Amino acid sequence: VYAGVLDELVGSVIRGAPRPSVSEAVRSLPIGLLIGADLVAAVLVGAALAFGVLPGLVLAPMLAIVGPVVTIERRRPIRAVARSMRLTVGHLGLTVTTVGTLLLAEGLVHEWLLHVREEVSALAELIVAVPSILTIGAFVGLVEVELAYALLARDPGSTTHAMVAETVGSPEKDDGTLAPG
Repeated sequence: VYAGVLDELVGSVIRGAPRPSVSEAVRSLPIGLLIGADLVAAVLVGAALAFGVLPGLVLAPMLAIVGPVVTIERRRPIRAVARSMRLTVGHLGLTVTTVGTLLLAEGLVHEWLLHVREEVSALAELIVAVPSILTIGAFVGLVEVELAYALLARDPGSTTHAMVAETVGSPEKDDGTLAPG
């Protein structure tokens, strides 16, 4: 829900529309599609991990923008997964280093928190766990949303690309690289 709300808030700025309230953003989310897409992505990452850690560590970041793709483009789960993979495969280095590093850090913090649970009281665990999880989760969500919008803005077939081109001009120079600014 957090990343979906970010999608709606960031999208309103890109579209030049009035910023929705948090409750309006939550109500506009396609919750069923998001749950379905998350399940499809989880099954795929689980299957990739069955072949080894490396395939899972590459596939998980490639699927990290599935939620934003569902929210931004209102795609159904299977199509959102395929779209996420198409958008990220051409930017695999960027995707793995940004999102992959954050997902790995999030996993390590969760693992550390499991060890903390065994050594401290429940109250101490809450004092450490809640701020840690919220901070890391917020940062991961923000990076995923920003990455999704950046990749969609570079895709000439997307409505995001058309909105950006209409608002600020084409995001690409004639040679296909991104224009500065």
